[in-house]
Amino acid sequence: MHQYLKDEARVDKETAAKDPDKFKSARNWKIFAEALETYLSQLYGSGHVLLSYVIRGIIVAPPDQAYETNKARAIALASLHGASCQQDNARVYGIIKQLVLEGPGHTFILGSTQ
Repeated sequence: MHQYLKDEARVDKETAAKDPDKFKSARNWKIFAEALETYLSQLYGSGHVLLSYVIRGIIVAPPDQAYETNKARAIALASLHGASCQQDNARVYGIIKQLVLEGPGHTFILGSTQ
């Protein structure tokens, strides 16, 4: 068991998520949005679900939906309510704020806190 935990820690270090480039130009929105989703898909939230669930497009997944992977299923079915979601939402907001503060998203991100 000890060796297993050491191996898991090593794998986590090796697969550290790379921050996306900062959003500095509106014409690069699509690239930024995809990079952000990829980044959040490598970070686990407080409920042990990948943080990309916070920015998913569908609020409630269809009950008969089939998923390619267990991770995709967990992202689609993760609750958008409760303490874990609030904590993850705050973390994702902090990540996004840090990445858009120097570009065209500056006004929008600061306006959302008022």
